[in-house]
Order: sequence, then structure tokens, then C-alpha cells
Amino acid sequence: MPLQCNSGIHNVITPGSGRAPDLTRTGSLIAIIKGISIDRLCRPNYSDPMDSLEQTGKDLQRLEQHLRKLLAQTEKLSEENASLQTRQDSLVAERAVLVAKNDEARSKVEAMIHRLKALEQS
Repeated sequence: MPLQCNSGIHNVITPGSGRAPDLTRTGSLIAIIKGISIDRLCRPNYSDPMDSLEQTGKDLQRLEQHLRKLLAQTEKLSEENASLQTRQDSLVAERAVLVAKNDEARSKVEAMIHRLKALEQS
């Protein structure tokens, strides 16, 4: 069964077919996993040095563009992370204030209950 990739067609061996993987292609890494041959590195076979140079330039441009996108995404995520950390710190501080106010209110209510019980007993 042929497998199409950038560098052409490669053979995929199905279990029980009895065919051996084609290992004659240069630049290919054939891995046999569960009886199936998979071309792991699908490298183009450049016959003309100019095509190779042009393709390498295009590959480098594509890689540079991909790296720029990753860098932008990393910067965006770093900014978002810093913002979220600031927000979390703010919420933790706000929660501490609310817990303190809640404790103060509880103490006042308990004090009122004790005074009412004391007044009731006298």
C-alpha cells in the first residue's frame, strides 16, 4: 500500500503481506511498528543543487516564520501568566481581608450572645 509524502511514494507493509520494507531510499528512516513499515523522516530527494538550495531557503523561511509565531505566542502567554498571577495575588489579599472581617463579626456576635445570656440570668 503506497504512502504519499513530500518526497514521493513509500511502501507501507501490512501485516501478513510477506513483503519486506523498501530500505533503498536514502534519507529515509523506516520503523517497523506492529508489522507496519512507516517512513518516519520524509525528506525530499533533491536532484538539482539549485532546487536543493532554493528548497533549503524556503524551509529556513518557513522555520523562521514558525519560530516567530512561537516566540509571539510565548510572549503572549508570559504576559497572560503575569496578569493572572497579579490577579491571584489581589484575590488572595482580598480574601484575607474578608476572612478577618468575618472573624471580627463572629466575635462581636458571640460577645452579644454572652451579654444577652448574662442579662437573662440576672
